[in-house]
Amino acid sequence: MSTSFSWLSSLNLILLPTLLISICSVANADPRERVSELELVIEAQDQTEMIVSHYPAQGDTLIIWVGSSYNFSKRAYKTAHRLAENNIEIWQIDFAEVLFEPKTSNFMRNLDAQYVADLISAAYKKTNKKIVLMARAYGAIPVMRGATLWQQQNPGESYLSGTILFSPDFFTAIPELGLDPEYLPITSQTTIPTFIFQGGRRGTAWQFPRLLKALSTSNQHIYYQYMPGVAGVFYRNDHNPAATEMFNRLPTYLPGVIGLLQSNTDYLPPNNYQQDKNTQYQTLLNSKIKVFKGNSIPPAFTLKDSSNKTITMDNFKNQITVVNFWATWCPPCVEEIPSLNRLRQKMKGKPFELISINYAESSQTIDQFLKRINVEFPVLLDKDGSVSTEWNVVAFPSTFVIGLDGKIHYGINAAIRWDSTEVIKLLNSLY
Repeated sequence: MSTSFSWLSSLNLILLPTLLISICSVANADPRERVSELELVIEAQDQTEMIVSHYPAQGDTLIIWVGSSYNFSKRAYKTAHRLAENNIEIWQIDFAEVLFEPKTSNFMRNLDAQYVADLISAAYKKTNKKIVLMARAYGAIPVMRGATLWQQQNPGESYLSGTILFSPDFFTAIPELGLDPEYLPITSQTTIPTFIFQGGRRGTAWQFPRLLKALSTSNQHIYYQYMPGVAGVFYRNDHNPAATEMFNRLPTYLPGVIGLLQSNTDYLPPNNYQQDKNTQYQTLLNSKIKVFKGNSIPPAFTLKDSSNKTITMDNFKNQITVVNFWATWCPPCVEEIPSLNRLRQKMKGKPFELISINYAESSQTIDQFLKRINVEFPVLLDKDGSVSTEWNVVAFPSTFVIGLDGKIHYGINAAIRWDSTEVIKLLNSLY
């Protein structure tokens, strides 16, 4: 366990050691050949028909797996099949598809928790099994709200055992570059037993201690496993060996996690919970460069570049410097590389520097990437993510524009066309 979490000793924290749960290797055969996937139609209180992908099993536990703001990946489908083979019944639901809404983080932030509460009650009525909720990223928001609402509406009932969350995101929105994110109210209202698998390579991993502290405000049953080297267990582009290994282990990890959640029977119901429906949370992802509002002094750093050369940046004065934080598994990051190449060419002959800092990936991964993609500017390797943390990066790509005075003047936490007339004009205004 990382020493950065030592202040959380009062919480019920747990790491699942290899000796506790054996490794399960992935079979080569398509899991759909071994377990049938069915569809169920569950009616909500407002008569909305909720279509659920059903993976039947004989055990006494049912996982309701709520999708995030993206489609379920092949890894998620495979995991559902394997869990069913291990006698854990699975219901998978994509509320964006059910409600014909766009698959966005804002939709997940504003989804009515009553749908999740209705699904919990319907699942128990249909199966008489203990229920566990599961989600990743933004899917954690409706899951936690739904569990809390269900607790309030069903006092004395105990068939909901808890939630399992993978790198949960409870931000009200992605903050503007340089600012700390704020958490949704549900983060400090829930009391449901919760186990978190936190990816160490996920861009928000450095915020994890803050999240645990917020959750512990009201919840005495928070457990977690920190996963170094993992961006996303179910993320199709995360081919890191640590992610593959964790994906392979999950079918035999999760029964132990479920047993842990089900052992907690003394948790208190939430006090007067009510979903904050009056606030329509909106993302703050930028479409244009904005004036930087954080600490304007850029942190110094020393990193190796892709050629293993040591680069030290401790004085940013006397040139315009663009610092781009990115990752190979981030499609928008990759998409903006050609325009960054063109920007560098257009600024040639001026006191200008463009560097990129790769977030927490290995030299081998970067070498393979650079063989496929033409990158004409220095690529520095932030292998442990510490520099990204110091620069307060919570989304990728994130790019900072530093003026001749050595201070950060502008920034953006989204991909743009860097060689546009508008951007060139803005950069030239700093000379």
